[in-house]
Amino acid sequence: MGEIKLTYPEAFKDRIIAGLCKDGLEFGYQETVVDEDGNTVQNPQTKAQYIKDWLRQKVKNEIKRYEYDIARQNETETINEEIDNIELT
Repeated sequence: MGEIKLTYPEAFKDRIIAGLCKDGLEFGYQETVVDEDGNTVQNPQTKAQYIKDWLRQKVKNEIKRYEYDIARQNETETINEEIDNIELT
């Protein structure tokens, strides 16, 4: 399996986590969440796991966007070729 690995100096760990978990970043990390009973509880997902999940989804979304663009371009070229070859008199 391929791997993409992100490493950083330990001295920057807190700054990186804070920057990637801030409010306004997509959905932002929530320190507390509401459970199924309606109670506010500590978020069981750690900030590190949130970042990993966010990055995974971001990568998937970018791949989708790229492949959608290619598919749209290919379909546009096919349509243009078909329409351009219609003989109108």
